[in-house]
Amino acid sequence: MVLIDANAILRYVLNDNFEMAQSAKELLKNKITLFEAWKFDFVDTVLYAKNRVYGYDVFTFDKKLNTLLRSQVTEG
Repeated sequence: MVLIDANAILRYVLNDNFEMAQSAKELLKNKITLFEAWKFDFVDTVLYAKNRVYGYDVFTFDKKLNTLLRSQVTEG
């Protein structure tokens, strides 16, 4: 599992440093398959990861996230 800090996400979103933005883009493209495959926003992806890795309970009204949380889907 790769954890991405807020600065890497900001470089990707803002594209204010081309080299860093490209690195973040490649990482997101190649490592965060759950994020891309299920079309979740970043926060939902983090909630799912915390649930799977640490066993934290997640309270949400989001039907798609609840479906994933109840499933046995694992990353790549």
